[in-house]
Amino acid sequence: MAASIRERGQVLSEQWRQHGLDLDLANLWYDGERNSVVEYLTDRGWSVTARRRPELFADYGREFPAGEAAEPQRNSQAVIAIRDAGQD
Repeated sequence: MAASIRERGQVLSEQWRQHGLDLDLANLWYDGERNSVVEYLTDRGWSVTARRRPELFADYGREFPAGEAAEPQRNSQAVIAIRDAGQD
């Protein structure tokens, strides 16, 4: 799956370059093993919520985009974390 995410990042980067933004999105993804961000932050005193992208769009009165370009993001999660007061 990481390769497809990296490939999608390259496609998105090229699309943004056409609009003047020089950002390599493919380098924002880590290919190796990873921890669950929700568990990791919760264990360290953060209040964390996670929602699938279509749910997040709906919460803001938007429809999640249809089509092949948006499909890789359909099951990804949007994570919101707030650090609890008093945590170091």
